[in-house]
Amino acid sequence: MASELKVNTLTGVSTAGSIAVTGEGNSTTTNLQQGLAKTWSYFDDGQNLLDSFNVSTLTDINTAKYSTTNTNNFSSVNYCWYGVSGIEGGIGYNAISPTASNTTSTISMITWVYNGASVDRDFNTICAMGDLA
Repeated sequence: MASELKVNTLTGVSTAGSIAVTGEGNSTTTNLQQGLAKTWSYFDDGQNLLDSFNVSTLTDINTAKYSTTNTNNFSSVNYCWYGVSGIEGGIGYNAISPTASNTTSTISMITWVYNGASVDRDFNTICAMGDLA
């Protein structure tokens, strides 16, 4: 028999901000909050933030270098993020690499293509996971 639960808020019993979820195979549990994306953004060639979550601004630093500013900061610089970039109507090996200037409030990146050249890309996505402050 299928069930449906409708609630506006989930709160852990022993720790309000921690909810354990039974994992695959029913033998382990995982923390729900740890598996959620804490920030993501979708932007074009650096001029327009097209959609985002927990991102207040996008800065076009110079050719192929961008920075996003989080609305809510991470608790440390040891968060994990990844990104992908691409060109409209094109196929290619495109990537986004971190820079050494990431902070708890900003994610800085460089877009590049398979030959190592830093170039502006038409579309870019960033997603980050970690603990918020």
